[in-house]
Amino acid sequence: MNDGNITYWDFIAEYLPNYYSDNRVLWSDICLRYLDDDEISEEDVAHIEKGYKNKMEVLEELKRIDKILLGEAIDAFYEKKFEDMLKWCKGTK
Repeated sequence: MNDGNITYWDFIAEYLPNYYSDNRVLWSDICLRYLDDDEISEEDVAHIEKGYKNKMEVLEELKRIDKILLGEAIDAFYEKKFEDMLKWCKGTK
């Protein structure tokens, strides 16, 4: 997935609060591996096949989740960036 350039996942991993404990990150990974025909648990396969009619629906779910995660990471990035800027501005007054 990474050809040596920064990916949106690098950004998400750095800025999404609770990245390592967010179940949506895991769900995204499961959906991607399912679409790539990589190994996932039988339980995950059963869950996907119960909830989605075909791979196109899984792809739409993957895009939906990734957009949410990226959006939250962007929000956290700007909150952090502006927090530092506000501290600096207060120090110059």
